[in-house]
Amino acid sequence: MNSFSSRVGLGGSSHLQSAIQKELGMRQGGYLEAASAGGGLDKLEATLRSKQQDEAIATKDARIFELEELLKQKEARLSGVMKATDSEHDVKNQHIKHLKDRITELEEQNRGLMMERENYAKQTSVMAAQLEEKMNGLVQQIQSKDANIKVLQEQLVAKDGQLSQSASELAARIATEMGQRMHQFKEKLEATDLRCQEAESEHEKLRELKEKAEARVGELEAQLEERMSTIGSMREVLSSAEAFVAQQVAASTRRIEENEAEHKLKIASLEGQLKSSQDAVEKLQAQCVEARPKQEQELEAQRVQYESQVAELQLKCRRMEGELKSAGEGAAIAARAEAAAAKEARRNRRKPEEPEIYGVRNFEKLKVCQSIMQKQMQALEEHLMVAAGTPVMTHVHVRVGRGRQPGRLLKSVQRALTGSIGDVPV
Repeated sequence: MNSFSSRVGLGGSSHLQSAIQKELGMRQGGYLEAASAGGGLDKLEATLRSKQQDEAIATKDARIFELEELLKQKEARLSGVMKATDSEHDVKNQHIKHLKDRITELEEQNRGLMMERENYAKQTSVMAAQLEEKMNGLVQQIQSKDANIKVLQEQLVAKDGQLSQSASELAARIATEMGQRMHQFKEKLEATDLRCQEAESEHEKLRELKEKAEARVGELEAQLEERMSTIGSMREVLSSAEAFVAQQVAASTRRIEENEAEHKLKIASLEGQLKSSQDAVEKLQAQCVEARPKQEQELEAQRVQYESQVAELQLKCRRMEGELKSAGEGAAIAARAEAAAAKEARRNRRKPEEPEIYGVRNFEKLKVCQSIMQKQMQALEEHLMVAAGTPVMTHVHVRVGRGRQPGRLLKSVQRALTGSIGDVPV
């Protein structure tokens, strides 16, 4: 930073503007003194041009400071977005793990029911056959109970399928959302709330399904206990009907074995679907882990490049300030030399020789350096606007001569970045 920013420090824009105005006022007083000492309009015009150049350099210093603040804000926002993305991904993984645990619990409950049915078949095979007229009604009751159990098992399998399908849909949604977040930063902040609401509604639906399934399992257990109590009370009646019941039990055993084979096939298909969904989720996680370091390296490279460009511009500003200081001293020396030559000419009654103006050559060099600096500043501003996601302004022409405002470039860039002029945070 040059002498202006070293006096002002790292304060707000209002302090920076007041310090710049104070410095310009001090330099304006020096220019007027030099003009009054020389007494020539050419010197006054040269001093006014130097003043306008000082104002332009002060504006450039303020712009460099604002660009540094903008870069810091963008880096902070990027780190916050990456942290929010990681936390949300962890929440989704925990939700998928909870669904897998629930599916395992339902499978264990189903196996317990099957074991209870096998125990019941073993107990009924030992019983005797008696009272054939009552046994027909009991057989009908057993068949109706088996049909109800089959319907309940089909409902449980359907619920398991719905849970696995919702888990796969959730994994696909997570993949699409991660892909969109890596390329869209502003849209993600608005869409995250909607996705969270959708996930909460889905979670509520899954919880309702869980409660319904638990209620149905409780009803099934109550029915099973009622059936066991009925069988215990009728063991004495069934002791004389062993032969008839043996035939019916053999038929029901075949049906149970067929149902068990069907259930095993369905469970195997469900396990295959669950394994495929787990593989897909692990693949998506691996892709996200591989893509994240690459994007962090690209952002770090862009940040290092912007910092090097800002450092180069600061060094050039310091160099131009030294040249302006030397040009001001040269103008004062030329004014004193001209006054001495005029005094000597009046004394010798002859025309004085026109002295060489010390600051003319430096002023020409300064104009060339200023044009180069304007081009580099424009290129840096285009890079920063591309990184911020704003449209790039091309063909921005600013002159520091008469009738031009030195702050027009700063106002144009600020309007493109923020949509307004003033201390508005980006």
